[in-house]
Amino acid sequence: MPKKFKVFYKEKTICFKYNKSENKQNINSNDIEALFSNPLDEIIFLTPSPEKLFFQFSSYFTVIEAAGGIVVNQNYEWLMIYRLGYWDLPKGKIDNGENAIDTAIREIFEECNVSVSKENALFLNVTYHIYEQNNKRILKRTYWYMFFTNKNQQLKPQSSENIEKVEWINKEKWFEIKNKTYLSIAHLIEEVFF
Repeated sequence: MPKKFKVFYKEKTICFKYNKSENKQNINSNDIEALFSNPLDEIIFLTPSPEKLFFQFSSYFTVIEAAGGIVVNQNYEWLMIYRLGYWDLPKGKIDNGENAIDTAIREIFEECNVSVSKENALFLNVTYHIYEQNNKRILKRTYWYMFFTNKNQQLKPQSSENIEKVEWINKEKWFEIKNKTYLSIAHLIEEVFF
């Protein structure tokens, strides 16, 4: 079955889904502008070729590649950071010459002071979200990995990146903080844990 793509923008979800009887083959700048003014929370493009349509969609943005991780401890809690009023997962841009998993490991250490390794890593998914920066629309493609740790490590937020807190989150705490989490992050966490 052909791929489907989901893109998050603020509280909006944009989906590209396979449907052989639909004739949406192309996307243009008018479609892009209409997305941002559309009041719906979910917009779905049904198309016989979601990969092609998503590729066209991507061409209207500056694409940034990033990687991050969900770190799980022996109590089945996961590591989250609190920055700029939102709970998030440790992640960051892929540096030149760096691969996605090495970026995820580096970012987890830099943002949380937690060491993880490739040996216990599991690739999870790729997410896409749009944000605006310097009057440009950015499409961030983030590669996600799951890491397991049974070490007790001292959590330390990276204050230079405006990270105020680093905490282990359990399912009970999740329901308290879920509405203070980005939509793309909430979707990923719920895919993994619920």
